[in-house]
Amino acid sequence: MNSYISEVNYHDFHELLMNNHIHIDQSLEQRLLSVLKNNVYALDNATYSFVLVKYMSKFTDLENDCIRTLISSIRKQS
Repeated sequence: MNSYISEVNYHDFHELLMNNHIHIDQSLEQRLLSVLKNNVYALDNATYSFVLVKYMSKFTDLENDCIRTLISSIRKQS
């Protein structure tokens, strides 16, 4: 499992977003972090990761590639 996302706080997650040039408002950042923390299994499973990317792109209006980049960065942090 991905221990990084389970333990990350909002401030560190915000920095991760900024480092990946992802600019969304604070409420969306918090929602995105919550979705990721509640779907840790999907981060490590390609099939579920695809569904997670689609879901997150719908409510954030971010491109799928942008979300995939974020997920890759999270995986690297682990």
